[in-house]
Amino acid sequence: MKKPFHIILILAGVFVCGAVAGGALSIRYYERFVSNKGADRFILQQTRELGEALALTPEQKKETRVLFSRFMEEQRGVRKQFEAVNQRMIEAFEAVLTPEQRTLFQEHRAKRREAERLRMRELRERRERDGDGSGRFRPPHERERERPPPPPRGETAPPPPGPEAVN
Repeated sequence: MKKPFHIILILAGVFVCGAVAGGALSIRYYERFVSNKGADRFILQQTRELGEALALTPEQKKETRVLFSRFMEEQRGVRKQFEAVNQRMIEAFEAVLTPEQRTLFQEHRAKRREAERLRMRELRERRERDGDGSGRFRPPHERERERPPPPPRGETAPPPPGPEAVN
């Protein structure tokens, strides 16, 4: 009678240990790979671009990634402090306003947030459109390299192919 109880107890212990270990691993996975996805993408992009532009050695690229990671963490802390100060400033400003002005101010802020959201969406779409297919934004000076050179002086450029030329 004691054997089935011991087996059930051991299985329950293994299950609980697995659940705890799985939970801890999933938290670490989220913190490492999911929560910093944008920052990691930025660091990789900057390292790649600077590596190409400056002919960085593999050691320099590694040091660059470490430096950028450290300073991105520092920027996150500063950003949180900025947001806290900004929120206190808004609260103090709203305390000065009349109820009607406070309502107008909140509507104004909502419009500005929406305009910023639209601006960011347009920027993201422009990056996708003007990028090289990888989602990487290419500044105008990089895109200009791919354009054909202008015609010599006195000559006119041939007209671009129209819809009738496409078959």
